[in-house]
Amino acid sequence: MKAIPLALLVLLLASGCFSTGKNGPIDLTKAERIQPGTTTISELKTLFGEPWSSKPQTDGTTIHTWQYTKVGMGVGITEQQVVTVTTGADGKVKDYTVKKIP
Repeated sequence: MKAIPLALLVLLLASGCFSTGKNGPIDLTKAERIQPGTTTISELKTLFGEPWSSKPQTDGTTIHTWQYTKVGMGVGITEQQVVTVTTGADGKVKDYTVKKIP
């Protein structure tokens, strides 16, 4: 009797999916507003929310990453969005990249 509910649970879990990211999917059209030398970290947070990570570098810059990943069980990553921004010591954008899969 216990085998049927356990098998059903395994089937449900195997067919599901999950996602990661602090703020859900990223509106990548907002990346068009980023202007190196002008846009500040405060403005980036307004656009994208709090970054997934912020890592200070030895040269005084900081690399901020916003990431959303959707994973289908049994198929791996089905969608991924990543915005990576490097800011200078002044808090302004030096450069950035935007990636989307697929």
